[in-house]
Amino acid sequence: MTSTSSQRLLARNTLLLFLSYLSQAALGVLSAVILARYLGVEGFGQYALVMALVGIAGHFVELGFNTFLTREIAQQRSEARRFLLGSWLAKVLLAVAMAIPYYILLKVGFQDRDDVLLAALDLTPLLVLIIALNASISSVFIAYENMNEILLFNVLAVTAQLAGLFGLTWSGYTVDALIWWAVIVQMARFIFSWYRLERFLKNKDEGPIETHGWGWLKFSMDLIKRAWPIGLSTMAVTIYTRLDVILLSFITGDRMVGLYSAAYRFIDLLRMPPGAFQGAYFPMISRAEADGLGTEIERNFKRARRWSIGYGLGCVLIIVMLGPYLIRWLYTDQFAPSIPILQSLVWIMIPLVINDLMQTYLYATGRENLVPKISFIGILINGGLLIWAIPAFGMMGVVMSVLISNVVLSGLFWNMAIRKQLGQGKM
Repeated sequence: MTSTSSQRLLARNTLLLFLSYLSQAALGVLSAVILARYLGVEGFGQYALVMALVGIAGHFVELGFNTFLTREIAQQRSEARRFLLGSWLAKVLLAVAMAIPYYILLKVGFQDRDDVLLAALDLTPLLVLIIALNASISSVFIAYENMNEILLFNVLAVTAQLAGLFGLTWSGYTVDALIWWAVIVQMARFIFSWYRLERFLKNKDEGPIETHGWGWLKFSMDLIKRAWPIGLSTMAVTIYTRLDVILLSFITGDRMVGLYSAAYRFIDLLRMPPGAFQGAYFPMISRAEADGLGTEIERNFKRARRWSIGYGLGCVLIIVMLGPYLIRWLYTDQFAPSIPILQSLVWIMIPLVINDLMQTYLYATGRENLVPKISFIGILINGGLLIWAIPAFGMMGVVMSVLISNVVLSGLFWNMAIRKQLGQGKM
């Protein structure tokens, strides 16, 4: 593949993934607006806590399989269906293993919380499993660099999710009903996307599946062992990014979580464009690594790093100016305390997009074992700062902790991983 055609394919896939991720971001922002307006600050805080726990539990069940599958199938496409089925069995096993300690923790740590919140939390393992199964299907399409299907799945799921959220909240239903609706939507997506994948793979040159009976269990356990380094990495990153909401909930309660989460929704939205680029960048770099094209990898990394820094600075400029209007217009005046939080929080976009890029580079080149080591250092720093700063400064303490820890994490990734892997003193 020539350099021009490679760049054209990267641009096309980036655009398609951007549109796909944009639909997810639209779901995040619009659902936040609907929930904030109908449930109020505390109800929205409860929903944000549930989704934070879904994120952490979800990465335990996925255990890095999404990244692992994309890389492996991109390099050996004839094994796509075998990897898919093996990952599904592995995720079911992991979901069962996660559910047992989860429900024990739920009974011990949340026994004095609201009954509606507890009912919603009871559904978390089921929702997590279905989302994880869907993610395996998306990983196969990404490995084949067929982003059209992912865009289709996301648009349909987002439309159904938003329609349900609006109808249920308008009718007076609470958070537990909203989580049930999410389960139904994800189940429908699973059936439809599996059907589409089977049609897609019929036209591909696949070898026969030689795994049978108990061999599937052995194969799935082997996949868990192989995906574990990436899984450890993604779990560490997820715990790092969700720790703020969980500690804020336990220390200050649902109201503060609602105000903080209203601001953080914009950060999630702003991360979508670089996330789309990295999603398209990943299989391309994986193939280049397999082909020994180190110079091309380094050149693309330099270009992506410059773009990421510029994007982060642009986000800061836009949000500092428009943040007050966006909060009041979307969430109403009861969320006005979120304005200074958003204007301060947006500064994390600069180190955040750089960190995401460096992690993608390490995953794509098979050096994911470096990510959990660095991320766990970040968890310790962030957790320590949060425990001290939340009682002292409230929500602004969370912002300060997250910003400091992300800057430190950028330095750690660069000095401990990227510089050494590229073998350069500078880039």
